[in-house]
Amino acid sequence: MKKSIFLYLMGFLLSQVTRAQKTSYGLKAGLNLIPIETPSVDYGKVLKPGLNAGIYFNYKFNKHLSLQPELYYTYKTSSYSRTDTTSLLKIVQMLDVVNTDDLAGFLGYFDLNVYQRTEARVNMNYIELPLILTYSAFNFLDLSLGVYGSYLVSAKSFITYKEDIPLLDATHLIDSFPQAGFVIQSLYPAYKEAQTSEMPSKNRFSSFDLGFTGNISFKMENDLCISFRYTRGMWNYNEETFSSKNAHSAYQIILSYPLSNFYVRVKPKINKPSFG
Repeated sequence: MKKSIFLYLMGFLLSQVTRAQKTSYGLKAGLNLIPIETPSVDYGKVLKPGLNAGIYFNYKFNKHLSLQPELYYTYKTSSYSRTDTTSLLKIVQMLDVVNTDDLAGFLGYFDLNVYQRTEARVNMNYIELPLILTYSAFNFLDLSLGVYGSYLVSAKSFITYKEDIPLLDATHLIDSFPQAGFVIQSLYPAYKEAQTSEMPSKNRFSSFDLGFTGNISFKMENDLCISFRYTRGMWNYNEETFSSKNAHSAYQIILSYPLSNFYVRVKPKINKPSFG
């Protein structure tokens, strides 16, 4: 279904090319600012930078209205954190040296939990195909709304895993009993030092992404155009369903330059020979 939607969108764009009255094209590149959650910030999110670059085609229907398909590479990222809780009592039960039922009242005064914290960041590289309807309000100002489809080219996950055991931190049990330290380290290898790993993870996520985009563009006298764009996904890249949960979003600052105008200016004039 996702693949059919993406291919249909591409076919629609190609059909629009053949119907265009006035065509221009050019290059564009810019900066993505992606809001992600991070444990280092107590409230809100931070903006993670990334790059985008590609080409665009603009098909002008009249003075004010145009259709602009684009094709470019873009970087997206996401992050998540999770805390799981287990109990130290499973060590005592495993050693089978004390009846934990007899100690239930005494142990109730201590925090016997093990807090297992997982923090992950995923870097994703997409080929994106937006289809944007643009209204030229003034000679220097464009307002645009559109949709996009994108294909996931690659993804890499960076994972940090840490285990916190408040009882051991408070009592220094491992320092007093090295044998206990060996058991703890075997069962909880990330207790003393966080474990980190990175791995390719493209197959863990949806290959396609769909969403909306809107931007405001300012044209400059030197043919450069600067755009401020917001994109919002409507596809859960974890579960492959339409959902705002686990959907991409990004702010973009984009510079574009029309190569078609440049070609017209530099095209040499050929004088036809005259006879007679």
